[in-house]
Amino acid sequence: MYLRDVTQHNTLDYHLPQDTHLKDKTNRNTKSYLNGSLTPTRFNNETIGILTYTEWGYMSANLASTDPSKRPQTIFWPPSDGESAEDWALACRNSMSYAGRFRINTDLPASATSGQVLHGPMEIASVPTMVNATQVRNYTVVKEVPGGDTILVIWVESPGLRALVYWRRID
Repeated sequence: MYLRDVTQHNTLDYHLPQDTHLKDKTNRNTKSYLNGSLTPTRFNNETIGILTYTEWGYMSANLASTDPSKRPQTIFWPPSDGESAEDWALACRNSMSYAGRFRINTDLPASATSGQVLHGPMEIASVPTMVNATQVRNYTVVKEVPGGDTILVIWVESPGLRALVYWRRID
């Protein structure tokens, strides 16, 4: 089952792998390029996450850094008065979540393994300005070898910038 088929079947769950195991072993879970050069971003190789698409047409994306310097161990849920606002800001600055409707962009060619998916309009988001926005994501589904992992590659392109995220399907 692939992304395009999800509305007719079950929920699809993907997670960010620590290594995509694709032919190019340098591919890690996220990469960003600015004017052709690899650039550091908030979400690089230490990122983990889960991306979910449901048969009801909803999706959610949850990402967080695994870098201990970006994950203070001094804060707890629910927050308490003695916790540092700086630690909360650091943890929030290095994580992101959003959820809402999704659909395949039918204005562009699409197949079960490649096309463009529209996340949104977002109903909830850890970044308030993302609410009601639509995130445009290009996608390619890669099956490495028969019986191997299924990798969903999602990327965003804008003038001079290309950001890629590799998600491994959870079976």
